[in-house]
Amino acid sequence: MFLHRWTGLLSLPVFLVMVITGSVLIFSEEINQLLGDVPAGTHQQDKEVPARKSIAELTQTAVAQHPGKRLIYLYYEKDRLDRATVRVGDLGFQKEDDGTDVIMDSVSGQAMSTIVADETFVGWILKLHKEWFLGRPGELVSGFIALLVLISLVSGLLIYAPYAKKVFLGVIRWKSSTRLTQLDLHTVIGVVVLGWALVVTVTGIFLAVAGVTYDNWKVTALQPVLARISADGGDINYQNPPISPDQAVATVQARFPEWRFDWIVWPLTDYSTPRHYAIWMAGPPGPKEHLFETAYVDAVTGELTDTIGFPWYMKVMLLSEPLHFGDYGGMPLKILWVTSAWLTLFITANGAWLWWDRRRRRSASSALVGKTPLVRGGAA
Repeated sequence: MFLHRWTGLLSLPVFLVMVITGSVLIFSEEINQLLGDVPAGTHQQDKEVPARKSIAELTQTAVAQHPGKRLIYLYYEKDRLDRATVRVGDLGFQKEDDGTDVIMDSVSGQAMSTIVADETFVGWILKLHKEWFLGRPGELVSGFIALLVLISLVSGLLIYAPYAKKVFLGVIRWKSSTRLTQLDLHTVIGVVVLGWALVVTVTGIFLAVAGVTYDNWKVTALQPVLARISADGGDINYQNPPISPDQAVATVQARFPEWRFDWIVWPLTDYSTPRHYAIWMAGPPGPKEHLFETAYVDAVTGELTDTIGFPWYMKVMLLSEPLHFGDYGGMPLKILWVTSAWLTLFITANGAWLWWDRRRRRSASSALVGKTPLVRGGAA
């Protein structure tokens, strides 16, 4: 009871923000289109996207709109192959998180909008939800709050277990006192959303440590590639390497014929090397569709030098994101996710009210006892 009460109370203020921001992020695609930050594209409703422009054509158009900038990466969204995002940034070494996004219509080859992702409404909400504008430490704070919620859920289940043997979902005593009604609502709704809450909380913990894990992976996984770069290999034009991005992707596609091209990073970034493209291939439809293989193609020779898979714990994190945001079942699942989130917030707030009401009643009872005159002997 102690753990259930205090983990719920401590997490409530932060959990309120997490539910509000999470509800926005579930509909991020729709909100971005409504605000015009990420246009819908010309073939959104088509079952089959017409032939797309080459990666080279799309990136050349994006850079032409931003003279003096360099290419960082290009990616296609899984369900939006008619739209490409090209990120450009300052010359020289660039981090993957920096730069400006040019949203391209991949069929017509025209630029549709230019945004700085973190400065959009959805981008601002994501930074608040994910890291509280504190970077990596903020991600760990979110993970700690998710851990408190998980403890509250598990301890609540243990408290409820003995009653489940009598009435599984319990009953709501609407005609009883307000306190009893609220207590019944706390129990019944808690049981209804428990499965959802456990899934979202556990995946939230995984995602909270994903950033630290990715940082470590970038260092450890790239070492074998960096070690094979010749010391006298000479500099290359990292903006326009001898091997085109389309050639590099074709090389990797031949290695993974059933996989889908997802992302290409130009040389001289924190995901690539000074000489290699980094190319991510998404898994084929089915259990592997949210997993990736990373390939490194020498931008001078065109050789596929390395393929790097993710360790099991990073695969868990990759699978956690669509589960966390309900991003794999269309609009009905999104509505279910938001409804469950607000019901979970209700029982958390409702639990806080029950705690406060109990303290208020005890205080009132103690005050009443203190004011009651003592009767000694036969005195009236």
